[in-house]
Amino acid sequence: MRQENILQNIRMVLIDPVKFFEKHKTKNWMELVKLVAILEVVPTIIFTIFLNVRPFIFRHMFGLGIFCLPLIYLILFVTGIFGLLIGSIILHMGVYIIGKHGLIKTATVNTYSYVPLLLFFWIPVINLIIPVWTIALQIIGIAKQHKVEYVSAILAFIYSSIILLIIFGVVVLSLSSILFPFLMALLPARI
Repeated sequence: MRQENILQNIRMVLIDPVKFFEKHKTKNWMELVKLVAILEVVPTIIFTIFLNVRPFIFRHMFGLGIFCLPLIYLILFVTGIFGLLIGSIILHMGVYIIGKHGLIKTATVNTYSYVPLLLFFWIPVINLIIPVWTIALQIIGIAKQHKVEYVSAILAFIYSSIILLIIFGVVVLSLSSILFPFLMALLPARI
């Protein structure tokens, strides 16, 4: 897929998501990887500007300023791809519960629903409504890509949210049971 098509898709998701999700068919995972690669440019630039404006905070960590740009991009790209895969699988679990299949469709919904977050997270007032916008895009995308009613799409989103909370709880409990002895060793002993 050409870069112009990806930029056109980003514009369509922002302007008319219902029409976009009705018509768009992702053919392979590489299209989504290219989208993540393009979308990660904005956060990389914002974080690099932040590093240069407030160098005293990160002086000991990096001390490189603008030279951190490739490192920041690489970190954001790798975590973006990992987040795409894990997020799509968790969202698809909710879709699977309502009886639909097609992981690539769910991955498309998951990836394109984060377009507003990755482009506008740094704008002070807009960043308050971005989580709601992202959830709305996921529900619209599930409904249109999997051809289900909005109620079923909302249920799929709720199911995947519950699954995510369960996974998070299991991870926190597992880590706390592993780390608890080490944390107790740090506390001063009582006489």
